[in-house]
Amino acid sequence: MKQNLINTGFKIVWMILGIIGISISCHAASLKELQEMSIANRNLVKYHQQKLEKQTLEITRQQGKFEPTVNFQYGNTQMVENTNKKLANQQTLFTAQVSYNLFSGFRNKYDLSASQLSQKVGEHEMNSILQEIKYQVALTYLDANGKKLTQAIVETEYSLLKKRHEDAVKKHAVGLINKNEVLKISVELDNALQKMKETQADYLKSINSLGFQVNTDIKPASLTFEEYENLPQIRDIAYYKEQMMQNKQEILALQALEKTREYLVLSAKSGVYPKIDVAMQYNRSGDDLLMGTSGNNNDDIRVLLSGTINLFDGKNTYCSIQQAKLDLRMVRCDIDELTQKLMCDLKNNLIDYETHLENIDVSKKGIEQAEENLRVSENLHQQGLETTTDLLDAILHLSRAKYNYIYARNTLFLNYYMLLRLIDGF
Repeated sequence: MKQNLINTGFKIVWMILGIIGISISCHAASLKELQEMSIANRNLVKYHQQKLEKQTLEITRQQGKFEPTVNFQYGNTQMVENTNKKLANQQTLFTAQVSYNLFSGFRNKYDLSASQLSQKVGEHEMNSILQEIKYQVALTYLDANGKKLTQAIVETEYSLLKKRHEDAVKKHAVGLINKNEVLKISVELDNALQKMKETQADYLKSINSLGFQVNTDIKPASLTFEEYENLPQIRDIAYYKEQMMQNKQEILALQALEKTREYLVLSAKSGVYPKIDVAMQYNRSGDDLLMGTSGNNNDDIRVLLSGTINLFDGKNTYCSIQQAKLDLRMVRCDIDELTQKLMCDLKNNLIDYETHLENIDVSKKGIEQAEENLRVSENLHQQGLETTTDLLDAILHLSRAKYNYIYARNTLFLNYYMLLRLIDGF
């Protein structure tokens, strides 16, 4: 009953997410909405849902071992003489048997516990898949934001160069500057135009990649990127370590798998214990087809209690126990290896975060300095104290400073998303 409620809950969630996806191209789409849409549409999620359903059926199968077994058997044997092909003898037997296992070395108990924990492993794997999908959507969303900001920088650069080119053409017309000064700006203007078209295409391609992940057409105007208005705030390493050990689905899955292996070791050990079964059997036999017309019928009821114990099976049980123990040790090695790797990733991410946070401050100052440099260069160029090359360099330096700021800011958000992925915090 509990599992049916869980499955019903999953279906309701997918229906709600599907409704969200239908309207996503009609209004501003946030990162959270895009993540939910991707989860609703990915076949990878549906695949793992079916794996969970299989594991539920396995639990039901294991639970069936605690219930009695009922068998019915009917047989009719006829013998015919070869000489005249007449019926010489006929025997009919009907058997009904109810059997129940009283003891099997607790194998059934441990197998049921192992299958229940296997379902837990599957649930953790499913949650890990959901976290990974949200993480990939976040990365694509962040990349689209970076492409949009880059496009804006190139458009600004093109506008600056276009204005300078118009001024240069006017000055050349009245003989204030040489033709080659105009040509220098023309070359940079053409280059900026090409970059502008490329950045526009890159932005549209990133939107298409985002639409592919959520399986929905996305309009560029629907993405406001409000999530990037403020810088993300993080906490100390102790907090992330605690959250990682509590919430990281890969760790939880391996811990559940470790417990499963422990039960499988106990299940393998049950092979050295005796097996005890009880059965109640009803037999009815006769010499006619329907066991009722001749009157020569026999009925009996039997209660059978049987016990078996294996004395030697060619070391099969011994090897099964050792293999189960080795599987358990392997899982424990995986847990230690994964924990150490995640801790290393966590430390490195926090280092990168602090580095890029400092780089943001540096790049902000760089933009201020580049803007001032451009202002000074424009004034000096108007007075004929600087060359066109110096002015073009000032424009390009400003663009470069803005690129550095975008890179530092986007990389900071990338580190933040990686931290969320480490603790499965999406």
